[in-house]
Amino acid sequence: MNDALLGNVLDMVRECTCREAFLLIIALTVRHCLTYKAMLDIFRVLNILFGTKYFPTSKAGIWNTLNLKSSTFKRHAYCNVCHRSLGRSDDLREGEGGGVVEEEDGGVLCPCGERFRSRRKLKYFITLDLKRQLERFLHRPGVFRLTQYRLTRRKINALALEDIFDGAEFRKLQQQAHLSPHDFTYLFSTDGFKLTRSSDLSAWPVYVKLNEVPPHLRQTTVFLAVL
Repeated sequence: MNDALLGNVLDMVRECTCREAFLLIIALTVRHCLTYKAMLDIFRVLNILFGTKYFPTSKAGIWNTLNLKSSTFKRHAYCNVCHRSLGRSDDLREGEGGGVVEEEDGGVLCPCGERFRSRRKLKYFITLDLKRQLERFLHRPGVFRLTQYRLTRRKINALALEDIFDGAEFRKLQQQAHLSPHDFTYLFSTDGFKLTRSSDLSAWPVYVKLNEVPPHLRQTTVFLAVL
């Protein structure tokens, strides 16, 4: 701690907004797989340095800052033994066929006989409001024109498979469903990743891609449906 520079008074950056700093910390957290606790501690340190509570210091505060309300996603519990749906996290009795028993000591009993000591021991997956995501996307200026690519594209070789629209299965779907200019088709994909470096927990997000936009935009026009 003998470096002379450490004695200088910090000159806070005046051209950086709180929003930009907030997003930088979020990006840093994702890049280095930091925990919620670590991220919140960084925000607390920044608040101390600035002498004002500019940044959220709780999970709920982060969600509110990101304008992500709980109504946009739903948590669903399931049994990791029989894979039965046990219902929404706010009402386990709405599960597949019912039969879920919530015991007085906080335990949860699946109809298959598997007992969980508490709700926290249950396995969950999250569904996000895909309809809302699509509505937001379609309200952007110029997006409707882009979604007409299936009808406006020009084939180079009539016999070649140049896009997903040329495949036999898609052409069969187009004939059977009588797709109109206002109908959309999707590609679903998933891939797992570890939540943190030090944890055995993993997530398998399900991504949805819109086929009706030009090919060069499909990698950026991705929606998250399940996590």
